[in-house]
Amino acid sequence: MKVLHANGEVTSMRKLEDGEQYLLKDLQEAVDGYVEIAWTGELDGELVHLLVNEEGQLWGLPFNEDGSRIAGRMLVGPVAVIRQRDIN
Repeated sequence: MKVLHANGEVTSMRKLEDGEQYLLKDLQEAVDGYVEIAWTGELDGELVHLLVNEEGQLWGLPFNEDGSRIAGRMLVGPVAVIRQRDIN
């Protein structure tokens, strides 16, 4: 899972072992709060989800240009990019 930060930085979450999947707590850690699926689609030939903090706009989190460009709508705060196969 990659995390696109509002400042343009991209970080990676821990690497999964074979057959392992991310848990809810991992997703919440990536977006610093409750998780909302902001977009689902194909990226680089693979089904992915963009996850955001569901309270990000209420908290006034900064605009995320990279995430917004992918989703085609305004996203704020950290945006987690996760492959479908990595979640249950």
